[in-house]
Order: sequence, then C-alpha cells, then structure tokens
Amino acid sequence: MTPPASSDAASVRARPRPLGRPAPEQPARRHLRVVDQRSERQQRQMRMGIWAFGVLSAISVFVIVAFHVGVAQSQLQLDRLNREVTVQQQRYERLRLDVAQLAAPPRIAERARQLGMQPGGPSTFLTVPKTGAAPPPENPTSSTEDYQKVKKHLGARP
Repeated sequence: MTPPASSDAASVRARPRPLGRPAPEQPARRHLRVVDQRSERQQRQMRMGIWAFGVLSAISVFVIVAFHVGVAQSQLQLDRLNREVTVQQQRYERLRLDVAQLAAPPRIAERARQLGMQPGGPSTFLTVPKTGAAPPPENPTSSTEDYQKVKKHLGARP
C-alpha cells in the first residue's frame, strides 16, 4: 500500500522520467578563478616542504632502527664473548691448580717411588782444575814497546 500523494510537486519528483526525454540542463558552475601566483608558489613550496619532511622523517626512522639493530647485535656478540672469557678463565684456574698439585714435591716423591726410584745418598762435590788457557805473562809489556821492536824491522815504512 502506498500513501496518497499530498501535492503535485512531490509526485513530480517521485515520478520517473520518460526514457526518450533528456534531463533538464542545470547551469554550469564556473570553476575558473583568479589565482595569485605568489601564494600559489608558496603553497606549492609548502607542500613540497611537507613531503620532504615526511620522507626525511621516514628515512631517519629507518636509519635509527638499523642503527639500533646493529647495536643490539653487537651487544649480543659482546655478551657471548664475555661468557666465553669467563669459561676460559675458570678453565685456566683449574689447570693452574692441576699444575700446582702435579708439581708438589710430595707428589713427585710418591711418583718416583712408584716408578722404583730410591732416594740418593750423600752428595760429593768435586773441584776441577783449570786447564787449557796459558797463564798471563808476569811482566806485561805495553803496546808501544812492542811497536818499537817491530819498527826497526820495517825501516822507513810506517
């Protein structure tokens, strides 16, 4: 059921257009306007500045994130190296303890007994006489005296 139309204008709007008739033309809106070239240039520069700032901001965010990733990776490597240094220091201390225990005189004496060695007797020291070198002359001569002896054989030559 449809309600009755209250007026002719409402019924005209609700009625469909006949197919063969074109729609009435509405007056075209003017889209032309007077543009101030200086303000248009300023607006264009402002838009370019905003775009440049946005692009620079995005790039700087990526650079900061990349830097942070590099720092995090370096920190992880540093932590791994610190753990390895700690493990190696503990190993070094254990090996020092082993060397100290193995080099202890009571342990060496016990191991010698296990191998069948026996403690030595009293030590005897011998003195070896000097041999081979001639004793120095009793009257050492100076080099000038030797030169004088040799010079007479040289003659006029120096």
